[in-house]
Amino acid sequence: MRKPPPPPPGPDPYQRDLFAQNDMYFDGKTYEHERDSGRLSKQMKRIFAVMLDGQWRTLDQIAQLTGDPTASISARLRDLRKPRFGRYTMSKRHVGPPEDGLYEYRVLVNDKIQTG
Repeated sequence: MRKPPPPPPGPDPYQRDLFAQNDMYFDGKTYEHERDSGRLSKQMKRIFAVMLDGQWRTLDQIAQLTGDPTASISARLRDLRKPRFGRYTMSKRHVGPPEDGLYEYRVLVNDKIQTG
């Protein structure tokens, strides 16, 4: 069996324009495409739009900007790592006292921070 050719140089070929996708496919035990795809697709676009600037943000800070619940934001940030959502790199760092368990996140696009 032959190996597929290597991807072309330049941007990651798996990273896609999430804003161009109207109907994204998610998964999970309780996921029903007809019921959930539109809502989750819009949520993904809101979160992705906020995170594209490369700034570090906590889940609460993202929630303040998008109006989405923090559990949903955490799930969408995990989704961004999957190939079908662009295989984006998510950086995470601990902030504040260790007992608080508070983290900040940022999205790296094509291994570079988008700054505008």
